[in-house]
Amino acid sequence: MNSPAITRIRSDLESRRARYLSRKAEKELLEEQLRATIARLEAAQNEARLLEAVHDLLHAASRVALEDARAQAETLLTEALDAVFGEGRLVARLTLEDRADRREARLLVGAPDQDGNIHFTDPMDSHGGGVVDVLSTAFRVLMLQVEGKPLPLLLDEPGKHVSGQYAPAFAAFLQAISETLSQQIIMVTHQEALAKAASRAWRVTYEAGKSEVSPA
Repeated sequence: MNSPAITRIRSDLESRRARYLSRKAEKELLEEQLRATIARLEAAQNEARLLEAVHDLLHAASRVALEDARAQAETLLTEALDAVFGEGRLVARLTLEDRADRREARLLVGAPDQDGNIHFTDPMDSHGGGVVDVLSTAFRVLMLQVEGKPLPLLLDEPGKHVSGQYAPAFAAFLQAISETLSQQIIMVTHQEALAKAASRAWRVTYEAGKSEVSPA
């Protein structure tokens, strides 16, 4: 027969064994939860690294695309100046500047000196309204082409500040845009050179309180 002491020892051992098994099960459960948590953390870190890499790639691609668009716009604006004022006399420069949370474009114009050096300044400050008129018109054409929508180009007094000396060249520039890009242009003008370049033109006169429209 078992003595009371042996019975107590056996009971104590069984109790300790039960607690050990319970704690072992708890430990294994916690270890499994820890492994699952670590796996989720690693997956999240991998996803974060992937998203960061994708963001960097898209940012780099957007900067490359933006730089490419800037260079193309700069070339087209310079070609517009060449067409009106003579080749090589004026050069357009389009700069992009970071301001707060956006990028801003600034348009400059320069005239090469005898050594080929170009000092770029604000077109209105150094070259007058005629140059600004040409650049503004070219920019509007460029935006319509970028949008890719078959919309007419509406111009109110285009080239208003272009001197009479360059008015025929400006008219030829608009005509070339219309023919080359299949771009319909509708404009109101007081300049005879522009009216003559149109495929269709109407003259509006106002007399004795009445407006009259007749073929030009």
